[in-house]
Amino acid sequence: MKKITPVMLVLLLVASLMANIDVTNLETTEEIEETGARNGPDAEVVAITSPKESVCNPTCSNTIFVGQATTFEAYIQNSGDQDLTEMGYRVSIYLSDQQGSPDMLAKDQNGTDLVWENNNVVCDFNCEFTSIAAGAVYKNGKTTLQFEGNDITWTPIAGEYIIYIEIISEQDVNRENDDQMIFVKVEDYIDIEVEIEWKDDG
Repeated sequence: MKKITPVMLVLLLVASLMANIDVTNLETTEEIEETGARNGPDAEVVAITSPKESVCNPTCSNTIFVGQATTFEAYIQNSGDQDLTEMGYRVSIYLSDQQGSPDMLAKDQNGTDLVWENNNVVCDFNCEFTSIAAGAVYKNGKTTLQFEGNDITWTPIAGEYIIYIEIISEQDVNRENDDQMIFVKVEDYIDIEVEIEWKDDG
């Protein structure tokens, strides 16, 4: 009788385990393709193009000045594979915390929350559009966001803010790309005073 070696024992154990595995499980492949989750209309906020995001490291660039009338532009696309027939958007301005994240809604000088919601963008009646085709860009490019037919306009006071733009749509199939936010710093004007003194040397 042939002696059973440790190697043979390992091979027998592996063969026993393999016999209990359903072959169909080995043949199953999981679809990882990103577009597989977009079977339907998918409104996406691709980017906020105005105002520009403030960058501070440590001095700040792309800041806004106090009292400067500011509108909001965004790039919105139907990234799905079916026509989008229902969509709105919301623009919110939050105070920024120390980590550059939204803290609480900012208010205007009258104490009103800085939130504008436009639900009449895409629908079958009394909207700007009845649909946005699959793959198409809303208004064919970046667009100024509006509320009640007028451009949304913010007249800021000094501070640090988070601009948050989000999609409103019940038929959207991918909620993960429905919003974008940027950090914006509002600075006061700096007056520089120069004094010149003439001296007579005699």
